Amino acid sequence: MVLSKLASKKAMREVFTFAPTDYVNRAGGYTRITKLGPRMGDGAEMAMIELV
Repeated sequence: MVLSKLASKKAMREVFTFAPTDYVNRAGGYTRITKLGPRMGDGAEMAMIELV
């Protein structure tokens, strides 16, 4: 799923190699949830979840 959103396998490798090291020293897991509204087609509620 990640590869479908990124431009290349190299970019995906960097996300999973370097991004976790940015969060090692964090005291807690902070997330931002943004509701996107219903999905076209079946009307399922959609949301974007981000690490902040």
